[in-house]
Amino acid sequence: LRQHVNPLARPYIEPQVYTAEEWRDVYSQRLRPLHLDLGCGLGGYVKGVAKDCIGWNYLGLDIRQPYIDYASANYASDSIQYRQCNVNFNLEALLDSLPVPLSFVSMLFSDPWWKSTHVKRRMVTPELIQTLTKHMGKNANTQPDLPRYIYVKSDEQIVIDQASISISKSGTPWVCVAGTLENNHDQHLLSATKVETERDIASKRRGRPIYSRLWSLRTE
Repeated sequence: LRQHVNPLARPYIEPQVYTAEEWRDVYSQRLRPLHLDLGCGLGGYVKGVAKDCIGWNYLGLDIRQPYIDYASANYASDSIQYRQCNVNFNLEALLDSLPVPLSFVSMLFSDPWWKSTHVKRRMVTPELIQTLTKHMGKNANTQPDLPRYIYVKSDEQIVIDQASISISKSGTPWVCVAGTLENNHDQHLLSATKVETERDIASKRRGRPIYSRLWSLRTE
């Protein structure tokens, strides 16, 4: 399996069509909040969080179809789904089709294009944050108590810093959550920030530090 592909290559920038019909036979518990994992890889992280928190729906997206095929074959269920998607071109269409409320977005080791020469290839952009904010705020009036978070993790500090810059430039009301979560009673939040990805494990084996940052959406 290829670790990286060029997200600007022609096969990945073609418009994709997503319809409500696609979700007809899944997500039967549609009032449950959705955890969206962008750059889900082989899907193990989503499955791990779902094992701890069964009261959520989960959707993993990745640009690489072989990864989605593997995740779907091994982990998919009524509440856990995986789809191929180039989020910088087709995320809006996909989110428009979803029947469940978006509440948590994770982006873990999913933006390797940290060099300045690759700026156009980066996934985390102000435009992406604006799209996520729009859809996460849709149910603010009907579900005001629904938590809304963006969680980014990488073994490159610059990726975290650039995500912070993108959020700042997006003009959206995200607030960085400082400090530890040890006293937090949100089981999903605790699991989502503790379950390790395949990249976590590989980076630790090489002795690389892991960086992360969490933002909360201010809706008032």
